Amino acid sequence: MVLIFLIGCKTKHEEINTKNADTTLIESPILNDDTISIQEIENSWKVALEINEGYFESYTINYNNGKQLTVPVDNNIPLIGGVDHSSAHFINDTTYFVPHVAASKNGHFELYIFKNGSCRYQEVITRKQKKTIIDEVETVISQAQQTNQKQPEINNNYTQTATEIKFTRKIIDFGDSSIGCSNSQIEIVFSIPTSATDTFYMANNDLKTIDFSYHYSGGLYEETSQELLKGYIKGTKQIDNSWLIETDFWFKATSFPQGKEVEKKLKLNEVYQ
Repeated sequence: MVLIFLIGCKTKHEEINTKNADTTLIESPILNDDTISIQEIENSWKVALEINEGYFESYTINYNNGKQLTVPVDNNIPLIGGVDHSSAHFINDTTYFVPHVAASKNGHFELYIFKNGSCRYQEVITRKQKKTIIDEVETVISQAQQTNQKQPEINNNYTQTATEIKFTRKIIDFGDSSIGCSNSQIEIVFSIPTSATDTFYMANNDLKTIDFSYHYSGGLYEETSQELLKGYIKGTKQIDNSWLIETDFWFKATSFPQGKEVEKKLKLNEVYQ
């Protein structure tokens, strides 16, 4: 009998953030000399992954008694991008392991499929985080650990017409080249009347007069907003005709494809040229 031993390791830079698809966390013993072999496990129950154009959609368990169970992808888990085709395998008699079911904002998701039909998505954080804009906890733009990783690109500019001054902030995160679809982009736009020649200050209800928009896109996940809730925005024109913009306000964003609404906070102290 050939026994297969599976050994996992984690670097000192790696964090684990666990999100459970089932309400009960199932822990199973690791296969050892006293348990059944991988071949015997596969004969007891088999797992088939449904992957459409590179993206994970569902898994199906076929039991040796003829029963079959199909479970679709959990849309509450923020999966980004496609499956990395590393080898999925049984790790013990009750658990099937998919090492890379999709990318995430800061790494990738593993998937543990259990014999009873439940599963667990586990996010492996592999990149440092750099704070940029804040939501309920904080929204981040990833900062790669590798020295050859291209750094995020941030552009602040404004244009002026006869009626308005339009400010645009664009952030491009090039992601990790080793992870598919890990790049992302944020664009924040707002406009004020041209009558604000040197300074302006707008707060709370006055913010509703600002032509504001926010858009985040990364992989298969997006967020959009055009609704400011409260706070303030302040602008001061500089000697070189640039604008120093300070913001501390809340806005409501809607996610896609989940369709969930979240409140986010934008706090900036930036120069727009």
